[in-house]
Amino acid sequence: MTRLALCICTALILIHPKEDLLKATYGYITNHLIYVNAKGSISNMEALDMVKEQYAANFEKVYRTNTKDEYYYKLPEADYYLAYEGQGRTTDEYLFHLYEFVLDEPDSGVGHAVTYGWYTVNRITGVITDQTQ
Repeated sequence: MTRLALCICTALILIHPKEDLLKATYGYITNHLIYVNAKGSISNMEALDMVKEQYAANFEKVYRTNTKDEYYYKLPEADYYLAYEGQGRTTDEYLFHLYEFVLDEPDSGVGHAVTYGWYTVNRITGVITDQTQ
């Protein structure tokens, strides 16, 4: 599959100007290879969207209080979350957790998190790595 994609991209480069190539191959690249945006890297929220599509497709976006730029994802009707946690092991990685919040004491709201998935996304290549495997 990767060789075929490279052949297609090479053929398009020879035939089309750069702008047309980007438009023609964008969908294929984002679905099957890697994603690198025009800035040369992806933002933490773009990376979160990518992880959501792959591992939590039925989760809904929830904006953090007092901001329109940062959000997390939550499973409707349950306390399961997918959230950006910060930098991964290197400066080129973003870290994300898929977890459940378990309420231990309903009166006080005290509980704990059970993590089901740890994912990193390379901010340059867009490659998602499942750290739980």
